[in-house]
Amino acid sequence: ILSRLGIYTASSSSDATHFVTDKFVRTRNMLESMALGKPVVTPSWLESCGQACCFIDEKKYILRDAKKEREIGFNMASSLVHAGQKPLLQ
Repeated sequence: ILSRLGIYTASSSSDATHFVTDKFVRTRNMLESMALGKPVVTPSWLESCGQACCFIDEKKYILRDAKKEREIGFNMASSLVHAGQKPLLQ
């Protein structure tokens, strides 16, 4: 799927356009991606893009982990919207 869509794996969060994962894990790359407002999407987004042979809107594929969001006290979707308007931690 990646090569067919011309996607490459970025070496850093700042070079990435999206962060793809199936669960919320507090890694440096994930937290940096979130702080930069990069969409954190599930692998289903890549699969759907592959089926469509183009990039599709990622909004339906934003990672949701209700348990972690409750534990930490945040909402992934709204955090990404706010970070997209003004990067977090700046």
